[in-house]
Amino acid sequence: MNNNIQNLPTDAEQLRELIELCAVDDELFCRTFFPKTVRQKSPPFHKEIWQLLNSNQRLVNAQVFRGGGKTSILRMYTAKRIAFGLAHTILYIGKSEGHAIRSIKWLRTQIEHNYKFASVFHLKPGKKWQDTEAEIWHGTDEYPVWILGMGITGSVRGINLDDYRPDLIIVDDVIDDENSATVDQRTKIEDLILGALKESLAPATEAEDAKLVMLQTPLNKEDASCKAATDSEWISKVFGCWTKATETLSLNQQESAWPTRWPNAVLRAEKQAAIKRNKLSLWNREKECKLTSVETCTFKEQWLRFYDVEPEFMKKVIAIDPVPPPSDIQIAKGLKNKDYEAFACVGRHKGDFYLLEYEFKRGHDPEWTIMQFFRMCIKWKPMLVIVETVAYQKTLSWLIKKAMDFRQRYFVIKEYTDHRSKYDRISDGLSGIASSGHLFVRKDQVDFISQFRDYPDISHDDIIEVVAIAVAELSAINYMSEAEDDAYGIGTFADEQEIPQLEYIGGAP
Repeated sequence: MNNNIQNLPTDAEQLRELIELCAVDDELFCRTFFPKTVRQKSPPFHKEIWQLLNSNQRLVNAQVFRGGGKTSILRMYTAKRIAFGLAHTILYIGKSEGHAIRSIKWLRTQIEHNYKFASVFHLKPGKKWQDTEAEIWHGTDEYPVWILGMGITGSVRGINLDDYRPDLIIVDDVIDDENSATVDQRTKIEDLILGALKESLAPATEAEDAKLVMLQTPLNKEDASCKAATDSEWISKVFGCWTKATETLSLNQQESAWPTRWPNAVLRAEKQAAIKRNKLSLWNREKECKLTSVETCTFKEQWLRFYDVEPEFMKKVIAIDPVPPPSDIQIAKGLKNKDYEAFACVGRHKGDFYLLEYEFKRGHDPEWTIMQFFRMCIKWKPMLVIVETVAYQKTLSWLIKKAMDFRQRYFVIKEYTDHRSKYDRISDGLSGIASSGHLFVRKDQVDFISQFRDYPDISHDDIIEVVAIAVAELSAINYMSEAEDDAYGIGTFADEQEIPQLEYIGGAP
């Protein structure tokens, strides 16, 4: 018991000050009274979740990644509502009665054995003290607090304890693979949460602080959590495993939202392992709270084939997708949502297409563009480099020509203009080849694989677009026989070969 009270102020004024601080500081409350639960440094997104829970909204829906601390937060939130007299009748819902019982047992343990918590807020067991139903006596205000636990498929309608309807309903990660597998099952859970449970909440006229809180890792775009996210009665927010500032960046730039529990290296390795197992969509669902509907995706992940070593002789094309200089507003926002400049080198061998390399960088940087142009051309020795001549792209083509003149190192440039929509360019370029099993990628090309799997429901499509342009160009080239390709190694310039008199070429060579 001494360990439980060692940091408890003995002076009444200091104790009162501690309680007042805990009332407004959720992390202080949790670390003061539940140090065994809050063992690691709390991430910033936990503070955002608490702000959501403490809002004046009656219906709160937070989608949190697996391992994000949902259950612990809900337990401590319930404990705080009890301690500060904000809840009288609590309904705790788990995906099964057993899950709800474990949370109620945790609360009972705090009152029975956590002397610091129980003594400061004058809490003790009441007359009924069972796993599924317990009475907590609140000595400060001298009234009982009832807590009832059950599974989501239990009798959740018409809950009434001591003539009071629940003023706090906790829905703790109740949707699982089983109860969200079919339309009928999803509809049943949706009706229970958005219908029966919502209507069981005490009206604001009786309890102005009444609240229904649902924390869930979303499993299906049609599940109750996703339906609540589109319902104006609910306030909803999504918390994935990456920070908001880096969640749309490439994998090696993404930063963990909770690095003390999930270090960057661990999350990145997990995602790469998921790709190798062909389970990226499952990992994204569990960790990024990103759901992909197979019916609405242009491509299927299983279409991709993988390689470790590229064939010796290939025809190769490099495509460039530049971005124009940023506006003053974009600079002021730190290039947030600014597109990426992307390069891709694709090779073809005996009817198969190989994504050899891609590079990308957010925003406009001509020096980076020129550097990548020469690096990739020298490395891969392409037949030609494709640059679109629309708006700024035409300026980029001119810059590359000037850079070749300066360095006296020349590569064939093809200018092209394509007025089709971006979607048409991407889908037309990749669909036929990928669906027939002729598109090969490496398993570490995570960014392209992610965009391919989720397209068109992605925030940036620069990589997949530049790959599609390169593939389409290789598909259109009139080839010699494969035997001649192998004999002559067509499609490469010797590393030392230069063509001093080569002028800028506006068209296919």
